[in-house]
Amino acid sequence: MGLLQSCFAKNNKVGVMKEEAEVYEKVRQEEPKLPPRRLTELKKEDFDKWRDDQEKVQSQKQKLAQQRREEALIQKKIEVAHREMERLEKYVNLSVQ
Repeated sequence: MGLLQSCFAKNNKVGVMKEEAEVYEKVRQEEPKLPPRRLTELKKEDFDKWRDDQEKVQSQKQKLAQQRREEALIQKKIEVAHREMERLEKYVNLSVQ
């Protein structure tokens, strides 16, 4: 309840003071200040460099993923071939005896 009373108190000044309002109005009337061109160009170059780096990293990740998929596929083919050889060896051993 004390908080509510303090909000409605006469001495509690809510809002913007007269001096602040004048400063806000003055700032609002001024043209926006742009950063120096050199800084914006550096940021653009940094962004371009960052984007290029990200593209390189992404392409490396894709190549690595493709290589791992190929290795997994080759490994699976080798395992299937070994099982097939074991299965065929049983028939060869039976026919020899």
